[in-house]
Amino acid sequence: MVETFLDALTPDDIDWFKSDFEKLINVDPVDRPYSIEDSQRIYGVDVTNIDRRHVMTADHEGYKRMADILSRYIPRGTFFYMAYQRQYLPHQLHVDSVYPDTDLNYAKSAIIPLDENPNGVFNTIVWNKAFYTNENLQDYFKQFIANSSQFPIVSDVSQTQDVDHFWGGSPSIVDTMPLDGVYNYQLGSMGMFDRAHLHCSSNWVKYQLVDHKDIILLHIG
Repeated sequence: MVETFLDALTPDDIDWFKSDFEKLINVDPVDRPYSIEDSQRIYGVDVTNIDRRHVMTADHEGYKRMADILSRYIPRGTFFYMAYQRQYLPHQLHVDSVYPDTDLNYAKSAIIPLDENPNGVFNTIVWNKAFYTNENLQDYFKQFIANSSQFPIVSDVSQTQDVDHFWGGSPSIVDTMPLDGVYNYQLGSMGMFDRAHLHCSSNWVKYQLVDHKDIILLHIG
């Protein structure tokens, strides 16, 4: 289930985190490279990194503030990973892996936007299909590629969501799994979902409204 917590952050919270984000996003950055050929072919843009992160440490003021915010939704003391993330391209189909020490009672991922959502183009789409690692997900992809006729169509996600940045042809792999929900970004809100459920970003790049989006990313449990 996709949960949207409205008013998770106050306007003062948003201002503080946006300021802290700008101070830190280029400090010890973790970049994920992306093929410029694929960037041009799929999105029509010249981008060499899918995103940039600054991973927060537990002693940082932002992490402590987030712990206070999260305590309204999960028990205080539950472990969480926190990163400031600037996305240059939509995230494609993936799961946020579950590890042996993950607390499965609270194995969630959460997204907190730091900007307005122009024309509602920023969404995270989540399927009711669990894979505990991305290796398990890759096995599913290989099976689909080998014989897509064995995968019945159970949804119309390819027609109702901006997921045209995926491979799969017809039928589309995104229609072989039931939709769990969609988080439509709203400034001040937080979207939370089962981190082992398949999810992706909507293809916001095709609208050419912004060149990146800024979020706080949380992996809980």
